Amino acid sequence: MWWPVLLTVVFATVSAPTMFTIQQHNATNQVTTTDAVISGVILVAIIAIMILFGAKLFKLLNEQTIRFCMARMLKITAVMIAFSLILGVPFAVVLFATTTVIAKGIVAPTIGIGLFALVSLLGIIAMYVAFAPMNYVGVKYMIEPEMTLKGIGKAYKQGWKSLGKIVGFSLISSLVVFIAQCVISLPGVIAMFAATLSLQGIAYGDPSGLPSTFLTIYGMTMGVSCFISCILMIWFTLSEYYLYASIESKYRS
Repeated sequence: MWWPVLLTVVFATVSAPTMFTIQQHNATNQVTTTDAVISGVILVAIIAIMILFGAKLFKLLNEQTIRFCMARMLKITAVMIAFSLILGVPFAVVLFATTTVIAKGIVAPTIGIGLFALVSLLGIIAMYVAFAPMNYVGVKYMIEPEMTLKGIGKAYKQGWKSLGKIVGFSLISSLVVFIAQCVISLPGVIAMFAATLSLQGIAYGDPSGLPSTFLTIYGMTMGVSCFISCILMIWFTLSEYYLYASIESKYRS
């Protein structure tokens, strides 16, 4: 499992300064076709590395080949994205309708702000709850070789029956990861904030106030943050596997 982590860290260390340089070009209206191509390549590489990282991690749990795990990761990732879009479209429609009602002055401004906040909160909660069983479905699909895409609906219903456990467990795990991520990302956020101020100055014609070693420091900072993020993701995946095993033992006993 060490080499996917190393690959992720090295890629983050190298790509972060590159993306910052492209942002500098954008701030000074000097973006080239090469910058666009590099940005696209980096985006594709990020997706590929994430899939490879997940496949290698699940390979340790299901004892299947890396090819099998890669294929499954691609399929379940596509399903997750499609399911997210299915949930997101109605939410976007409702939010747009609410914004339209407020913009037309049908309700008072103070009520409109409260209505928008309420609709947003309820929508986010509803989407989170509806998506929660997919955490169980994803792990089940990766662990059980006999499960096919046709069985996702049945697995989702099974996960729905344990909704309380899934939501509670996932919420706590996500909260732990979020808090830890905020702490470890602080150096990177500070560096990004300094970079943003510099880019704003460059956009107005001022010289960059960053030291000559900034790109190196920035890359190393992002690399260290990425390494800790990988550890957190491993822990999160293992906790989701524990949740899956807990639910499965309930139905198999």
